[in-house]
Amino acid sequence: MNFKSIIDQQILLDKAIKEAHKINQDYSNQMIIALYTEVGEFANEIQSFKYWKKSKNIDQNNLLEEFADGLHFLISFAIKTNCNYIIEPLVLSNDINYQLLEMFKSIYKLSKKISRRNVTKCIAIYIGIAKILNIEDDLIIESYMLKNKKNFERIKNNY
Repeated sequence: MNFKSIIDQQILLDKAIKEAHKINQDYSNQMIIALYTEVGEFANEIQSFKYWKKSKNIDQNNLLEEFADGLHFLISFAIKTNCNYIIEPLVLSNDINYQLLEMFKSIYKLSKKISRRNVTKCIAIYIGIAKILNIEDDLIIESYMLKNKKNFERIKNNY
């Protein structure tokens, strides 16, 4: 998947956030916690791990928004580590729960060492989840752009 347009927008958003909140120090630990949280919220929308629940009504719009939230943090790390614009999805298993567990493991590895390799693997696994769910690249980009616009509005409104 080509992330060029997303990276260009994320650079602007990261700058706006730093300026709005007067951030001068490294906030990688907060970003890792945020990434865990957003991937968890995305998993909650998928509901695949909820073996106890019979009715799993998935709201596609919420699912895409939560996916975009996780992508925002991943792309910030990609910018920080100079990742390539093109990253191929990595599907380790068609079992969505296994893929989600691998995502959480990859975030843990990223928390231990923020490197281009670890960021690329995180993104690859994350978009692998999208592939398992049959979410096309153009829908990923569209969802990201919608959420990015919302994030800029939040900054404007002192969120």
